Amino acid sequence: MTPVDVPGDRLRVRELRKTDLDDLVKVYGDDTAVRHLSFTPRTPEQCAATIESAIDDAQAENRRVYMLAVVTGDDHLVGTARLGIDERPHSGQIGFALRPDLWGRGMGE
Repeated sequence: MTPVDVPGDRLRVRELRKTDLDDLVKVYGDDTAVRHLSFTPRTPEQCAATIESAIDDAQAENRRVYMLAVVTGDDHLVGTARLGIDERPHSGQIGFALRPDLWGRGMGE
């Protein structure tokens, strides 16, 4: 599987890395950031497990889950993007999370 790395004007989307842990905790561990997501704030251990799962998923031959880092120009994670492809034809799920201090700046566009 070819690793995902999509450049953008302000943000880049790439595969999650173990070195993203501290920054991921700033997103997934924040009450405000996860308020409208399907889970409550995550611990550092849970965030580490998320990264491990994303790394494993990226190695799958028939990849169905793309859990990706949204990073700034200096390669610091400020959010996540997730695409899950369902077994049913033409069906899937997409999600996006961003550090609350960056909300309202057009980063999710």
